Amino acid sequence: MAYAAITCLMRTIQQSIQLIGCNLQSFYEKFESLRPNLEKHTGDLDALKSLEAEIIELVCTTEDILDLESRNVKNPI
Repeated sequence: MAYAAITCLMRTIQQSIQLIGCNLQSFYEKFESLRPNLEKHTGDLDALKSLEAEIIELVCTTEDILDLESRNVKNPI
């Protein structure tokens, strides 16, 4: 689930880079580096679930911020 959330956020970041013109490339690369770690199974299911919950919360918050920024660019006050 966290892998899919990160992939979706990466797509949102790419769109925001094009739409807003912000330099989010380093941010994108940091999320990209998380995906291989999520593919590795460590055997510690509780730690993995906790990490997954934190990642999903971070992704949702970040997407909300990017959405708000893109709306501000489209409709300046």
